[in-house]
Amino acid sequence: IEFEWGGQKVRVRVVDESAKLDLNIASPELLAGLMQALGVDFERSRRIAGAIADWRDGDDLLNAEGGAEDPEYAAAKLPYGAKDRPFETLSELRLVLGMDPALYEKMRPYVTLYSGLARPNPAYAGKPVLQALGMDENQAAGFLAQREGGAAGPGSTPVTAQGSGTYSISSRATRPDGTRVQIQAAIRVGGGGGFGQLYLPL
Repeated sequence: IEFEWGGQKVRVRVVDESAKLDLNIASPELLAGLMQALGVDFERSRRIAGAIADWRDGDDLLNAEGGAEDPEYAAAKLPYGAKDRPFETLSELRLVLGMDPALYEKMRPYVTLYSGLARPNPAYAGKPVLQALGMDENQAAGFLAQREGGAAGPGSTPVTAQGSGTYSISSRATRPDGTRVQIQAAIRVGGGGGFGQLYLPL
């Protein structure tokens, strides 16, 4: 949704979290597929996907995809090792061996900690996620065109849609001088909030 308010252009985007890959559950194959859809080569995507799995699991065994445990972080001269516990914030992804700022920014719109799903819901997923699920570029584009009729951006969820109940909301205001301010939040509708609270901020 885009509109003007107080002389500023405001853009609000709501995305169902079930449209994304859950960093704590998605398989290395899905994670690698997402990175490949975002332009990462096959070998690098496999290594980083394995490192993501090793970051979140509780053992010190290297993932079959390549992975990274404490010795690999030490060899890279990093002052920390694999966390060996689930991701608590999306920003932790930046610490995974092999990740860089450019790839993190590309992945961030398509990953979550809140869906609890092994596979994202294609009914809301954006093009790179659809490709990770096995569609080629043309199939994904056709699916999106059929699903959304060109009225909404990839992954956008109409406010009136019946979704999972967990959403990320991005609100961006652009001032006349071009300065931008952006706020992002994840919420769960009716999910364990206090008395009378309609949603729970995550």
